[in-house]
Amino acid sequence: QTSLTMKETSGEVDKAEAFIREVGGSLGNIVSAVQETLDQMRQIAAAVEEQSATAGEIARNIEKTSKIAEEMECMAADVIEDVKNLDQVADSLKEAAAGFKMAS
Repeated sequence: QTSLTMKETSGEVDKAEAFIREVGGSLGNIVSAVQETLDQMRQIAAAVEEQSATAGEIARNIEKTSKIAEEMECMAADVIEDVKNLDQVADSLKEAAAGFKMAS
């Protein structure tokens, strides 16, 4: 009877060891899956950070472009005003020159 109990106990210990190895393997798989998930989350976070930086750069470039457009608009208005003034000067010169006769 003791021999039978020892065999049964030994068998149960063997089953317990096999179960523990199985649980250990499962836990190893879970740890691997969690690590892979963390790696993916880090990659996503890095991509989001990069996109955020790019979006900020685009916003700054749009702002610079807008300022340049405003400056060009002011310069164009100044050029138009200068052209009008030159046109008036040209008209005045034509009127003044009309009073002179060329000697023949």
